[in-house]
Amino acid sequence: NAMMAAEVCSGMSSETVPDPAEVPSDRVPWVLTAFPEIVKNVLRHLPAKSLIQCGRVCKLWYKEAGRILQTRQDMTWTMAEDDMPLKDELAECFEDYSSVPRLAVLFCESSLYDQMHDSEDRPSSGRNKRKKKKESNLVQKVQEALPHGCNIVGVAVPGVICSSTDLSVITEVEDNPAMSALFLPHIDGVKVQPFYVSNEECIHGQFKEDGEKVLGTKGLLPDPHLKAVLLLSCGLGSPALHVVCMELLNEYKGNIIIAGAYPEEVIAPAELTLAQRRDGLVGIAISGEKVQAASILLDHSVRTPADAQEAMKRLKAANIPQENSVCFMFACVGRGYYHYAKGNVETEAFRKEFPNTPILGFFGNGEVGCDRNVPSQTATPEKRWDFHGGREGEEEKYPDLFHGYTTVLCLVSFGRKT
Repeated sequence: NAMMAAEVCSGMSSETVPDPAEVPSDRVPWVLTAFPEIVKNVLRHLPAKSLIQCGRVCKLWYKEAGRILQTRQDMTWTMAEDDMPLKDELAECFEDYSSVPRLAVLFCESSLYDQMHDSEDRPSSGRNKRKKKKESNLVQKVQEALPHGCNIVGVAVPGVICSSTDLSVITEVEDNPAMSALFLPHIDGVKVQPFYVSNEECIHGQFKEDGEKVLGTKGLLPDPHLKAVLLLSCGLGSPALHVVCMELLNEYKGNIIIAGAYPEEVIAPAELTLAQRRDGLVGIAISGEKVQAASILLDHSVRTPADAQEAMKRLKAANIPQENSVCFMFACVGRGYYHYAKGNVETEAFRKEFPNTPILGFFGNGEVGCDRNVPSQTATPEKRWDFHGGREGEEEKYPDLFHGYTTVLCLVSFGRKT
């Protein structure tokens, strides 16, 4: 329209205005392929999905769309419940999403996972074939809604912790079909890397090969800026989980957050075989000089809403920037309503202290984590919490990372937006 054209052209000097005699009769296509400044001002109003499509028009649009997308580094999240078609919800989420996601983290409640399987035609025989079909249906629907090249880490769980995109809804869904999802784009100075460690790589409480070498192949070593590692064990008592935790503690001491839980099933990364998804460990490593992280453990002594609120104040005291942050919550299936005789106690307590931070996670069969704070390198040493867990002069000991009937919250800040 005329107003937009005036706004777009207002910043152009007289030197950029073409000679009227040289302007073709069909001006619009010519202007939109000849003047980068006009193209930039038009394209910058479009969401990422539309920008990707516009980049296929010509070289100029491809370059300008690419430059714009590089400056957009906002994460997003969404939720889907039993009355929301999964694919439609994801597609709607990406219609207006400004950034291109590079990693999708999915927490899918098991009954929703099963419903999607039941809605498809099953193979005539073979349990493993049916299982593979079930997994491919869910992952395929998600992949269809995501941009090409986006990695997926997903688990099926007894219940999920959800946040709506606008944060108007933050809830714990324990008994109904639901899905919670986080989408992370490329962020300058931040590395978010999924990895897999099989039980076969471990024996007698240690790696078969040099532990530093094994973790190096997973991208976990050497990394002086590794701040948080999320661990999703494919099975109870997984040797890989224990070995990875001990190796990380040996290497990074108190300067790392370790948090996670035991889901019912691992459903992605898609490149893992069915046998691999039932064995070993899937993880996400988060590193970067500007990344900060903290975690807290809510044990059996936290029994009332007031207790939960005090625990969240402890997390807030870590002084992690709330801007550009997300919280991962891993709770025992015995908590939630069954623990407090009331729903959404812990998420409501979190929301009071962190009203602008999404919280996502799931109810599982065991939790990994402890109280820990990893500030940025510019933070004063006093803000680091004691790693040894004992008084000065006592024998060094590792924190107890493995729990039951608890809740672990891991708060991660990706740094202030530039």
